[in-house]
Amino acid sequence: DRRTSVLMKQLGERETLYAGVGQDGEVTVEGHVVGHLSGVAFTPAKGASPLEEKALRNAAQRAVGPEIARRLGLLASEADDAFALTPDGAILWRGEVAGAVRRDQPLLSPRARLLGDLGPAAVRERAERRLDAFLAGEVDRHLAPLRKLERALAGGDLRGLPRGVAHRLLEAGGVLDKRPVDPELKALSQAERRTLKSLGVRIGAFSLFCPGVLRAEAIACARALNPAGWRGAVTTLETLPSPEPSARELSASGLRAVAGFSIPVEQLEKLDALLRAAQQHGGVVLTPAALTDLGWTDKQAAAVLRALDYTPAIRAKPDQPIVWK
Repeated sequence: DRRTSVLMKQLGERETLYAGVGQDGEVTVEGHVVGHLSGVAFTPAKGASPLEEKALRNAAQRAVGPEIARRLGLLASEADDAFALTPDGAILWRGEVAGAVRRDQPLLSPRARLLGDLGPAAVRERAERRLDAFLAGEVDRHLAPLRKLERALAGGDLRGLPRGVAHRLLEAGGVLDKRPVDPELKALSQAERRTLKSLGVRIGAFSLFCPGVLRAEAIACARALNPAGWRGAVTTLETLPSPEPSARELSASGLRAVAGFSIPVEQLEKLDALLRAAQQHGGVVLTPAALTDLGWTDKQAAAVLRALDYTPAIRAKPDQPIVWK
């Protein structure tokens, strides 16, 4: 058709083509629409035939290549405030998608994938490394407790039992069931406990965790850095799906898996406080007010307590609450 013949002819005859990029990203060459430019990625228009596809592709590379190279160079020199990370792992540059978080990367060492395929290889490499640096900055800003643990381990500041405990907590993403590390925790000296506390580690009733990773911005960052991961509720008890998410995926949302439920770490600590407040001779009880505070049913609470190694102290009467020990 006319677009194909014009583009093929002028590609062969002229070194300079008249091209433009509209405010909406529409790219024209010699008055013909050849595709759309968004950020640093170009999407060619669909051709009706292989010949037209070739004409459009060649015209786009001639016309858009220099503009993309210019944008890539600008992107590589931008400050972090020019970028943003979306919940689904997209990396925005000046409000437009320029890259995405690569899947299956370590939480504290995320890597970016630059979108598009036009532009000189060396310039593309610099731009992609800039996106990597932005992601590293997001970790520093929002997952600072984990970064602090990582640096303490790398620098040799931790030795002996605290080192082993910190290493396991870091591997778990900042949230860990306390029971597997109870022997080590009981053997810690007061000075070693203070060392862990200075690194942002809290030894709770049921969990070993970094309170800093439970903040909303930390959870949002961890989830965005694992775009393919499971995303469950973060405010209350929820039944786990099948297959169950990994412990790291749960940690990224500040959750623990207990009795087939995902439960916020802070809610488990609240459970401990409520049990302590309701101590009576022979054990502890969960009062109706405590269940209301947690938002749990009697059946859910019983399942959770059993999974946390509580057992009924005495056989409960039908109209009496269970006394747990």
